[in-house]
Amino acid sequence: MACAQARKNERMYYIIKGLIYPFYAFALFMNQFWLG
Repeated sequence: MACAQARKNERMYYIIKGLIYPFYAFALFMNQFWLG
């Protein structure tokens, strides 16, 4: 039971990271673009 819960949490973590990371990278790129 605990293993299944941990696996579910891990999958959710990867989904959230997959959604946020490209946005973060884009914001970082735009920040460099505007400052540079």
